[in-house]
Amino acid sequence: MTDTMMAYMLKTKEGPLEKLKVNISGDGTKRSNTSNLFVCSFALVEHGQNCLSSSGNHTIAVVKGKEDHDTLRKSLANVIQDVNKLVKDGEIDVDGQMVKLEFFLGGDYKFLLIAMGMKAATTNNSCIWCKIHKNERCNMSHSCEHFASAAMARTIIKSWSKQTGCHSDPFFQIPIDNVVLDELHLMLRITDRLEQGLILDILKWDTDDNYSKPSSRKTHDHLDALLKAFCSLGVSLSVYKVTDGKWEWTSLLGREKKILLRKLPSLFEQILPPSKVENTRQLWTNFRELLEMMNKEKISEDDITTFERKTKPLSDHLARWDRMVILAIRFLSEQPTVKEMLQRPDRAGSQNGGADPTVELNKFI
Repeated sequence: MTDTMMAYMLKTKEGPLEKLKVNISGDGTKRSNTSNLFVCSFALVEHGQNCLSSSGNHTIAVVKGKEDHDTLRKSLANVIQDVNKLVKDGEIDVDGQMVKLEFFLGGDYKFLLIAMGMKAATTNNSCIWCKIHKNERCNMSHSCEHFASAAMARTIIKSWSKQTGCHSDPFFQIPIDNVVLDELHLMLRITDRLEQGLILDILKWDTDDNYSKPSSRKTHDHLDALLKAFCSLGVSLSVYKVTDGKWEWTSLLGREKKILLRKLPSLFEQILPPSKVENTRQLWTNFRELLEMMNKEKISEDDITTFERKTKPLSDHLARWDRMVILAIRFLSEQPTVKEMLQRPDRAGSQNGGADPTVELNKFI
């Protein structure tokens, strides 16, 4: 890796070098049901936007296998050794000049957890930077100082593997403050949730409209309006039913998601129930503003304060949506099946004085 880095630095050198920031990142992809690939690369942060493109990222290892701790620890052994030596030395000789180095670790959350020797994201204490319990993640009443306190903040120490949520030492001796979650994957995951909420609201609207109609007269007018709105923005979306009756839809690319964040909120009146328009628009707009702020080249203290203030309502909104889904699933799982209801002596149901499941669900939520 050292030779690859030196060759690239010499090739792109435009003047005297004093210090370089090097980002090490990794990402896995599934090529087929039986084949997986993992790519490890580096980029120079000084190259600005170029370090975000494919031309600015330089592959140092390709692993054919599962993206898990044991596979990557063995397969990346040489890369890990080289990086840790450079981190320890703190500098590199480039054409007779000693250049200081600062290393960063980036990638999606799965890779970062693996590289940090931590357990899966679903475990109780899976935050890389602090020891917050998963049930408290969405509690936005805590200030930043709470997570940075001595009792909560994680530190890279010899007993790292014994800390809650950890099982092994980190691959790289990179300071924890230099471990950065990739913005692209963050954006993809959150916009996935925004799209899911939008599509489910529209499907429910169609279902409500079709409730009393015979099968021959049932339509998907609201879904058609959504697809038409997407198409008008140059984004193609397909929504379809799978064999078990559940709805699924095609995944969108990052550039398509950014188009939707910018332009779709202005079309919400055409595709959403009137009662949903304002809250949904606020949710989408708030996230777009946060994303733009996060991607600014220079961030001030005021930006950080504004970012924290805007994050709280967004997180609270998403957390409430999560709780409603969980409660609804729990409620429905406790309800008798149609067959069981028909076998009851009183034929339970609203027609014969029984409880109306819809009313009960609303009470439960």
